[in-house]
Order: sequence, then C-alpha cells, then structure tokens
Amino acid sequence: MMTTLAASALVLAACGGDDPEATVETVTVEAPAPAVETVTVTPEPTTEASLETEPTTEAPGLPTTDPPEEAAAESDFGESETSVRGYLIKEVGQLAGVVDADTEEPVVSFTLLEVEPNFTCTADYADGAANGQFVAFTFEVETFKALKDDVEPFYGSFGLNSFYLSAFSDDGVLQNDIDGNSWSCLDSADELPSDIGPGQKAIGKIVIDTELESGVLVYEPMSWGEPVGWEWEF
Repeated sequence: MMTTLAASALVLAACGGDDPEATVETVTVEAPAPAVETVTVTPEPTTEASLETEPTTEAPGLPTTDPPEEAAAESDFGESETSVRGYLIKEVGQLAGVVDADTEEPVVSFTLLEVEPNFTCTADYADGAANGQFVAFTFEVETFKALKDDVEPFYGSFGLNSFYLSAFSDDGVLQNDIDGNSWSCLDSADELPSDIGPGQKAIGKIVIDTELESGVLVYEPMSWGEPVGWEWEF
C-alpha cells in the first residue's frame, strides 16, 4: 500500500492562523529541494508506502489530521518551510501530521501546545536538573484507524517521546544530552503516553534536561533514512 506522510498545521492560517474554512495542505514531490520538502522511503518487503509531511514531503505511511471531508484548509497550515536540517518548521499551536497518500485517510496528528522553560517537576521524588534546567513541552496527539495498518515508521503505534527528540542551540549545535534527570521529573499523570495506538487521543508533557536557555526542539521518527521530521523554536 502506497502511503504519503503529510505534516499539517493546526487550525492556524499562514504560520499559525485559524481559518476554519481552509483545506489540508498536501503536496507530493520526488526529492527534497530548497523550496519543497520531499522524502522518498523504501517500503518494507510487505508494505509499499510513501509519506507526505506538510504539502511537501513524500515518505511511507503517515496521514494528515482529519478525514478528507473534515480536513482543514490549506491556508491553515501556514507557509511550508524547511530548516537547514531538512525538517519542517512549525510554531507552537500549529498542527503537524501524516496522511495516507492512496486513501487520503489521516494516520496521526500532533500539536505542540505549550513550552515551559525552567519547569518545576511534578514527581514527588524528582532529581534536580543535571544539565541546567528542565524544559517541558505539552503535546496533543490524535491517531486514526489507518495507523493500525503498520505503516512505516510507526507500525501500529505512534511514539512521541525523548527517544525521538533532539535539541539544537540557536547557532545550530546539536546537544549531546537532553535526557539528564528528565526521566524522574514528571508524575505519570502528566506524561504524554509513550505509545499511542489507533483511534486514540492524548495530551501530556515531554521534558528535556538541557543547558539551553533557548534553541530548537526536533522530532524525527526513525527508519526512513532521510531527514523527515518537524522542529519548533523554544
């Protein structure tokens, strides 16, 4: 099954607007270029797929946010822009996600709702930050039935956790460690579930332990072999 990954923006017009009449922003291209995001992924032996992130990335097995008939308008996603690292640039409040290119069915959508620097841990026995400070990111995630088709790279379960995250300084330096003592920071009731199955919704926090006062958070699902992901300034 050929699938296309599309990263969409929340109900926000260009760069975070909120025009409810807009239509889903989706474009499939052969290869990444400065103006468009394109990734071609080799499917598993048993699954032929391609993903599309935002109206500009082609890769295997991911959907947009809402079913075709309920999809947001193209202008809701804002301008599709790729960073020097090859990731889609998103703002807080913008929807990102992936859609099945063959059926146009959504696979998963997610939105960064809030960034909290100098975050105070909620766990009773949390250790202090090892690298400087805790920064908390609150995400809202919704998955759809197409996720159960085991499309790459999710294979039936969506994961948005520190394993798939990295952070860069404002001048582009990759941080060696953003885990530190973050594992002990959150009460389980506050954490975003690490594995989210088909047809589910979840809201929760992910915490990093970093010396950065500001920078860029990157989410990159594994197994595509090409830079396919999203990033947010914080």
